[in-house]
Amino acid sequence: MSSELIGTGVSLVGLQLVSRLLTFFLNQSLLRLATPETLGTASIQFELLVNTILFFSREGIRTGLSRTQHLFIQGKSGGDGRRHQQIINTSYIPIPIGTITSLTLFTIYITTVTDQTRTQTNFTRSLLLYWVSVIIELLSEPAYINLTLRGETGRRVRVEGVAVTVKTIGTISVVYLGSYWGYDAGLLGFAIGQLTYSLSLCIGFWSTLFHCSSERNLYPRQVDNSSLSIGLDSWIHAADYSLCWALTRQSIIKQFLTEGDKLIVSKICPIANQGAYALAMNYGSLVARILFQPIEETSRLYFSKNLSLPSSQSPTTTKETRESTVDHTSKEESERAKGAIDLLKNLLKAQIYLGLIFITFGPPYVRIVTRLLLGRRSGYLKEGSSSTIVEVLSAYCHLIPLLGLNGIIEGFVQSTALESDLNKLSKLMGLWCLIFIGSVSLFNSPFISTQFSISAEVAIVMATCINMICRIGYGSWYIIHYFRSKYPLIPANSLKILPSSFTFIAFVGAAYATRSSLSHPSSSSHILRKDSADDPLISYATIIHLRTGITCLFGCLLVIMISERSRIKEFLRRFKSRTKSD
Repeated sequence: MSSELIGTGVSLVGLQLVSRLLTFFLNQSLLRLATPETLGTASIQFELLVNTILFFSREGIRTGLSRTQHLFIQGKSGGDGRRHQQIINTSYIPIPIGTITSLTLFTIYITTVTDQTRTQTNFTRSLLLYWVSVIIELLSEPAYINLTLRGETGRRVRVEGVAVTVKTIGTISVVYLGSYWGYDAGLLGFAIGQLTYSLSLCIGFWSTLFHCSSERNLYPRQVDNSSLSIGLDSWIHAADYSLCWALTRQSIIKQFLTEGDKLIVSKICPIANQGAYALAMNYGSLVARILFQPIEETSRLYFSKNLSLPSSQSPTTTKETRESTVDHTSKEESERAKGAIDLLKNLLKAQIYLGLIFITFGPPYVRIVTRLLLGRRSGYLKEGSSSTIVEVLSAYCHLIPLLGLNGIIEGFVQSTALESDLNKLSKLMGLWCLIFIGSVSLFNSPFISTQFSISAEVAIVMATCINMICRIGYGSWYIIHYFRSKYPLIPANSLKILPSSFTFIAFVGAAYATRSSLSHPSSSSHILRKDSADDPLISYATIIHLRTGITCLFGCLLVIMISERSRIKEFLRRFKSRTKSD
């Protein structure tokens, strides 16, 4: 694991830490001002709409162009200038695609939204501001891709951090001023916050790019000016187009698998429950997004750079051609492959440890944490909303480790897969969509929901878990097959990632102890009963329960440190060397 990689990862974790803490602060500040209906509309429906448009428009382009980083840098430093310009041209494709997609999806949404949602104050005005913010954020995409390919992670992180801060301040200011003047500005506050975020990104990315670049060719232009060159090839490279299109087709299905829970919640749940679900998702994803998203992005860049196809091959190369080059694999490529395996193993093992912690200690302490965060008299803890938040968070604790594993594995697949592999994956994702929908229908059926007391929101989380298991299973098979076919000399046990038996025993014991503490008669009467405004936040039974959890957590962390002491020492050594070099 290189020092550069550690530095990039730390920067991205720092960004997510600031971003999620500010989002957490925003939610906490708005709880007394924004109704569950407002939060459900903004955080479920509007956010789903915006994320879908941006994902369809740019995800395939971002992932595809990340494989061209070495070509981009070579062209910038005096190599193939034509290839360099083709990459720049490709980075502008999300703008027209996103504009058309946004007009289509916003029109569909405005014509199908329920009257209960449409009649909220400032609904139409807020929706228009969200559309404008989407267009502005799309305009920043070429600069974002350019900075990413240049390796300017630190500069990009600072811009995104400022944008999140501005968004938080803008949203809170509008909502508070509206409340002060007796005006319901909830939706309008979220919309203005989103608009200021997009403006900050666009201005920040482009100004940063102009500052760090001495080039003038930052805009699209034809690479072949001859009168005979009037087609697509005179603007972008055929291999880039083919790969980005394959990834974009896949992203359409992937977006449904990623955001399908919000789509289904918006259709089958009351608007107030959508707000409670959104709040539960924000709490549940706090730690997940701080750690998982930066790790996924950093590892994807690393795998794209170190395991990219040789110059003699392209992403459209057949699998037989790739396997025929195994005998010609250079020593340098083998070393890079060993480094990639080491990184992949460390990341997956770290995700497993985090998952064990969430599964063991999350569910027994969800109700206590929500009461501490929301307060006893919060409207979100009234009958209905309270059960939604607690039940969804408890189920989400089992989803978190699957999200982490899937992010790493899919990042590797998208960084190394041939176009034929991506097409196969797209077909499999179609199958997983059907499995996801079938799982939601099964868990939400009258028989299952009645017999096992499963709410619609929890059924969606459980279906998402099944979907993640399918994706992890295929990705794991792909990784094993990839290294066996391309690097057969690497030992088969190099990807052994399961923790030791002693570690599993420690976590099983901790799970038993914390759940026994929760279900003990002296504790359950205080902790498990329905929330009441007259109940004390902290009782003696709660203190005993917390003490049990803290003791078990420290014990499990000690076991992990003993089991992984050599890897921890190596990581600290590399981190210190990175700090000294800076």
